Amino acid sequence: MSIGWKADRIDRWIVERIRERDSVAGNAEHTTPWDVTIGKEGEGQTRLRVLRIKQVMSLTGLARATVYKYIHIRNFPLPVPLAGASVGWLLAEIEYWLASCAEDSSDEPLNESEAFSEAA
Repeated sequence: MSIGWKADRIDRWIVERIRERDSVAGNAEHTTPWDVTIGKEGEGQTRLRVLRIKQVMSLTGLARATVYKYIHIRNFPLPVPLAGASVGWLLAEIEYWLASCAEDSSDEPLNESEAFSEAA
């Protein structure tokens, strides 16, 4: 005996959580600050994959405390409330944040002392 869920229904449920998080009406088109677009019909631009904190830490290389510190100073995607006290992050928002960090980094080569400092 197996149970399954339709991906589009899961995506619609996630979209509802995103709209609650961002305080956006259910029938409005919305683009999150992290470039995830939700259409009026509740359709996301891509399948909406939700990550838990350990996956976010693994993907970003950040410690749990740093993730929450960055959220507090508004330099990191906000979590999406799921059920009860559970939260998750949208993979697309984390990827957008990582890409923006890469864009912000300097293309200038490091001198030897900076390279050792960065590696530490």
